[in-house]
Amino acid sequence: MTKNQPNELEPERFNQLPKEEVVEMLITVAKAIAQQQATIEELKQEIDKLPVSSRIRTQNLIKTAINRPTQKNGKSEIIKTRYSIKT
Repeated sequence: MTKNQPNELEPERFNQLPKEEVVEMLITVAKAIAQQQATIEELKQEIDKLPVSSRIRTQNLIKTAINRPTQKNGKSEIIKTRYSIKT
């Protein structure tokens, strides 16, 4: 960012900027978004390359924790783990 660009997203401050500077900012933001989207796609591909068994195991653990009935009322709810914060 140049020193004339606002730090906060206030419309009044953007209206005071020259049109060329606003266009430059938009192009910079568009490039950053495109890079983030490319990174997301790369990460999705990496996830797809992971062994299926590890993903299934994790999903099963989550389902088990959610669907396990509690001893008090027998209804399905998420069980507190040893990592929960005690009050």
